[in-house]
Amino acid sequence: MKQKVAIEIISSLLILLFVYAASSKLIEYSAFKTQLMNQLFFKNFAGIFAWTIPSIELLTGLLLTVKVTRIIGLYASLIMLSFFTLYIAGMLLSGKQ
Repeated sequence: MKQKVAIEIISSLLILLFVYAASSKLIEYSAFKTQLMNQLFFKNFAGIFAWTIPSIELLTGLLLTVKVTRIIGLYASLIMLSFFTLYIAGMLLSGKQ
């Protein structure tokens, strides 16, 4: 029972995180795209990533809302948060922020 409650809480927090992140990127689309264009890793593909990243975040949030697909959403969350951590580490180690 406690495990089910923990999974519900974690899923709900991840849904809030991903929906907020995607919404803010889409609302401020031009600023987000400009920021991507200024990044070394995304410079050449900023237009594609500007739509792909929020789409994946929204899809992950949707997967987390449905019990049947929740485990896929949790794995997708793990992958996305791992990529984000590696990206931040790369930025910090390269000295470019």
